[in-house]
Amino acid sequence: MASTFPLFALPIKAAKKVFEHLEVIELIILSTRSTRTKHLVKSVKLPVPRIEFNAHLGCTISLSPRGDILFGLSEPEIDSIVPSTLRIRLNFSDAPSYFRKPGFFVREWLEHFMCIFNQPLVDARFGLGQYSRYTLEEACKLLEGLTIGRLSMYENASEIIRQFPIMDTLHVNKSDLEPDLSEDFIKKILLGNIPSVELIRAIPLDLNTLLMMNTIDIISHQPLLTDKELNTFLKLWLKGSNPNLQKLHLRYPGLHHRTFDKNVILRGIKNKEVNEEDFVLMNTSPIYYIKKRDGTLGQVYFDFPGFYFRTRP
Repeated sequence: MASTFPLFALPIKAAKKVFEHLEVIELIILSTRSTRTKHLVKSVKLPVPRIEFNAHLGCTISLSPRGDILFGLSEPEIDSIVPSTLRIRLNFSDAPSYFRKPGFFVREWLEHFMCIFNQPLVDARFGLGQYSRYTLEEACKLLEGLTIGRLSMYENASEIIRQFPIMDTLHVNKSDLEPDLSEDFIKKILLGNIPSVELIRAIPLDLNTLLMMNTIDIISHQPLLTDKELNTFLKLWLKGSNPNLQKLHLRYPGLHHRTFDKNVILRGIKNKEVNEEDFVLMNTSPIYYIKKRDGTLGQVYFDFPGFYFRTRP
């Protein structure tokens, strides 16, 4: 007669050590057995994955580089008619594993994974509505009460942001057929103290818009600032504008046509040119340091891909 291993008779510290050597699928199955096993798995402090809801593809738990977990893909799962089936794909395995737990629908799995992986945020991505498996109403019901990390959209930005007004990162785009966003709506986004914003075609970025933003990290794919306006921005930053800004990346369209005149951009600004390799910017060209009166440093770097600005205390 085969003997069994008395896992739950072990002291908590010893049980945690055992859990640290289990595979992902084993941990997931154990975490659903009881409240005790759920909290034991949570206490292992597994690497925090990215948890994303995608209106096209359902939900994904990215266990990079080990693999991922997919669920919430079929209509019966979306409608909560049947419990959601996990599809677990591990990079070292030839075939995915499947697991279903009675009573665990899409929402229950989302909350469960956020708990055991100690991940307080869920990302939400909305593409073109005609290809979506989830309607906006279904997405709102599924994500109600959860904290949104990165919110991405490729159309219908006004309505989506109205439904999800609070997020850590905003990625906003629009389809070619959509009208431009209203100025009032744009101002609401830019003055909303969103930590990180990436603007594609939805919002062209001019100097006045940039100066209104309270954001920490800004990426714009449609900037309109000229070299003179970049010079004005830097001078105003030295005087105290954009106090929260830490990173600014302006990616000009038609990259091979855009050149930068550093003499115009840095005119009238005391700066120090430093030739150093920067692994963040992937740059070996000169970086220009400028300095506020309070000692805060600004790094300026420009090349054909765009204009870069970062701050350092």
